[in-house]
Amino acid sequence: MLLVGLRANNMPNEEESFVLLNFIKTNFPNITIAQIKLAFDMAVSGKLGIDAKCYENFSCEFFGRIMARYLEFSAEETRIISQRVVEDEPLPKPSQEELKAQAIINANDYAHSLANDKKFKWYEGGLSSLYDIAKETGILRLSGEEKQEIWSKCNGDVNLAKVQGYKKFIQNLADFDVRLDKAGNIKPIE
Repeated sequence: MLLVGLRANNMPNEEESFVLLNFIKTNFPNITIAQIKLAFDMAVSGKLGIDAKCYENFSCEFFGRIMARYLEFSAEETRIISQRVVEDEPLPKPSQEELKAQAIINANDYAHSLANDKKFKWYEGGLSSLYDIAKETGILRLSGEEKQEIWSKCNGDVNLAKVQGYKKFIQNLADFDVRLDKAGNIKPIE
């Protein structure tokens, strides 16, 4: 009531408040207090395109007019949003070629960082996924002995074994001063 400019001497008395509350409960039973506040904030700020002046009389008609316009506005916004193409839809799965190209870039970036930064720290999230992609695309190269050594240290934890396997693969690239070319073949650094 104060938001729309109703003065203290024009506030509804006990009877008028009872009628107003009863009107609200009867005609707008599913509206929350937050929605009522939003409706009046929007009306006062001119966002509903409705006259929000109560002319010193906060009546059931005034309340109903504001809420009806808010509900129209809300329904229209909901309709517009439901017709939009959802921007958060998942992107299509990349092709094997795209995955391989990205896996090569990631491996070379990690190897470069590991070789040139004495304080290099691994970003632990996603390393097992990088292992999977590198394996699927044929760029991961670990000897049977290396795989067995890693597996024996991981006590059967498959994700840990993948992370350690990927780290070992990158460490080998860095230690032997080699990188992957665009085809995924190991080549000396030029």
